[in-house]
Amino acid sequence: MKQILGDDLVLWAMHFWYKEPGNSKFIPWHQDINYWPMEPAINATAWVTLGFSIQENGCLKLIPGTHREKVEHVSVGDAKSAFAEGLSEEQVDESKAV
Repeated sequence: MKQILGDDLVLWAMHFWYKEPGNSKFIPWHQDINYWPMEPAINATAWVTLGFSIQENGCLKLIPGTHREKVEHVSVGDAKSAFAEGLSEEQVDESKAV
């Protein structure tokens, strides 16, 4: 984070997410800034896996460049979603995901 944001850093929050085998919950496509409304919007998220993370078991996916514009979130409307809001299907081009 220091290499990206510089020397003046604050650890604002830390979360530990555990998803046991067979859990059907999912994280919808989203932008973290919509959950952490900070001004100026210069926060960053570091995602670190503590276990084996591959596509078949739900590894992190992102779409390069989507951090350049804040996109309003909408209700996900799915009880299996870990978040109530996220990006709508029209706002996401999964073919660009890595």
